[in-house]
Amino acid sequence: MSNTQIAVKDLAKRYAFKWPYVVPLASSDGRPLRSAYLPKMSNRGYPVISYRQCKLGITMKVQVHQVVMYQIYGDEIFKAGTVCRHLNSDKTDFRTNNLALGTQ
Repeated sequence: MSNTQIAVKDLAKRYAFKWPYVVPLASSDGRPLRSAYLPKMSNRGYPVISYRQCKLGITMKVQVHQVVMYQIYGDEIFKAGTVCRHLNSDKTDFRTNNLALGTQ
């Protein structure tokens, strides 16, 4: 099991039922929200959260949609060739009804 898989599984347990909805990344007037509670953005435009593995002494970034997908599909998301798809192509929209399993 990879470090990313361990992180996704742990975060899915820790944050169960807290991420079924879109987190607003901008206020109603379009200004970006700045809060410690909002996920940061990766270089590729995906919301990410930091995860610290104390045993290994490393901190890694985990994409929020992977955690939500694990809550829905479990270990099926880790199968070779399986990808997480955003149905509306919005990388910041990780509602459960916007995510689906796909293949490469």
